[in-house]
Amino acid sequence: MFITTQFAIAKTWNQPKCPSISEWIKKLWYIYIYIHIYICIYIYVYIYVYIYMYIYMCVYIYVYIYVCVYIYMYIYMYIYMKEYYSAIKRMNQWHWQEPG
Repeated sequence: MFITTQFAIAKTWNQPKCPSISEWIKKLWYIYIYIHIYICIYIYVYIYVYIYMYIYMCVYIYVYIYVCVYIYMYIYMYIYMKEYYSAIKRMNQWHWQEPG
């Protein structure tokens, strides 16, 4: 009984078989093209992100330098004008003083 069951299973069981040459070539081409496209997309995305980050950093640095220069100029002009007006005020006080 056991042996007859094994023969029945062996007849109905789909045993793996080697693919034909054309199927094997199609499978290899599919793998080759898939990997090639994947690598190309990966490289394209990597280069795009690298260039984007480079441009972003350049713009960021440019804006940062512009803002720093603007702030430093404002501070310098504030200090300079404060000293200038205080000097004018002292000169006016000295100039209009009554002799005596």
